[in-house]
Formats: sequence, C-alpha cells, structure tokens
Amino acid sequence: MLRPVEASGKLETASKVKTVLSLIFRYGVASGQAESNPARDSRGALTPAPVTHRASITDPVKVGKLLSAIRSYDGTPAVIYALRILPYVFVRPGELRRAEWEEFDFKDGLWRIPAKK
Repeated sequence: MLRPVEASGKLETASKVKTVLSLIFRYGVASGQAESNPARDSRGALTPAPVTHRASITDPVKVGKLLSAIRSYDGTPAVIYALRILPYVFVRPGELRRAEWEEFDFKDGLWRIPAKK
C-alpha cells in the first residue's frame, strides 16, 4: 500500500499513511484482532521526505510591512484577531485555535499552554 505512494514521489504522504496504519494495527493488536503491527516492523523502509525549511522574515523593514499588511487585512473577525495576536505570542496557528480561556492569566499577562497540548 505504501510503495505506490512512495513511487509517485509523495514521500510525506507515504510517511503519514504509514503512521495511520501503525495506529490502526496497534489498536488491532491491543484489542486482540491482529497478532502484530506490520507498519511498526517496516520502520526505515520508506525513503525519508526531504526536510523543507519555511520562509522567515528577519529584516526589520519587511517585518514592519508584514505588520502593516496584517493591520489592513479585511477578512472575517476571527482571522483578523488571530493574525493580530500571533506576532505577540509566537505560537503555531493550531495552538492559538485550541486555546482555552482557563489558560490565560490576564492579571499577570501570561498564557500558560499545558504540556499535554
């Protein structure tokens, strides 16, 4: 199942499929429906996906232009507020989306993200 995906050059997808298959087989073993986890046994068999580094802005002038663009963005309120908060908290978008009010200490100006997240 993984080889055709890998052969098509979709190395990241092949790795994700293998992870899902491993979880399924792990459940199968734990519930007595499977004897082993063949996905676990294939560790190292796939060609690793190349590491890609994401672009970053380090030039202060370009940072200023980005912040100006964020201020002038015209979209839904949730996206506008998220874009305006992100430069202050430096978290991943998913962490911001899953934030809970209990994590915020407005008195001390802290956002404590639990380790389990």
